[in-house]
Amino acid sequence: METFTALLKQIGQIFTWWVMVAPWEQALRVRAGRHVRRLQPGVHLRIPFLDTVHVQSVRMRLATMSMQTVMTRDRQALTVAGALGYAVGDIEQLYQTLHHAEDTLTNLSMTAVAECAAIADAADLTPEKLAHFATQAVAGKFTTFGLVDVAIRITDFAFLRTYRLVSDTRWGTHGGSLNVEQAPT
Repeated sequence: METFTALLKQIGQIFTWWVMVAPWEQALRVRAGRHVRRLQPGVHLRIPFLDTVHVQSVRMRLATMSMQTVMTRDRQALTVAGALGYAVGDIEQLYQTLHHAEDTLTNLSMTAVAECAAIADAADLTPEKLAHFATQAVAGKFTTFGLVDVAIRITDFAFLRTYRLVSDTRWGTHGGSLNVEQAPT
């Protein structure tokens, strides 16, 4: 019964002649696949089968940046994770420049964090400094995508001792073994 109700709801949406844009949203109407028009908050005409409407919230959103291990300038291993905050400022610019926005933005942010850590010494690096410099590095790039209020926050920050697994060149041919060596710190 739930499937039938969902099907009826979708059929009803196909034949809907209007779209409502909330005050905290921006929308684009694409007519016949060619003509793009930005819709302001309110009720707007939508011609079924001819118009496609894309609605996005312009409120702040957060994307999680996964854990990554980077090397500082003085060769210290830093494990860091964070969150990226941003808001949509121009929906048309966003849709014309990015396809998978959140994936692209988190990867650009993680790259900025790694680059900022790579040019600093471990003794001079704090989560606040890293977040500040990484935010500055991406803020200008993100405005070209129609995004505003960009902020990178560091949630996990730790210098770790690393170990490398070194393979003996005789492994498999002369009964060699695997050795674990401590990485230089």
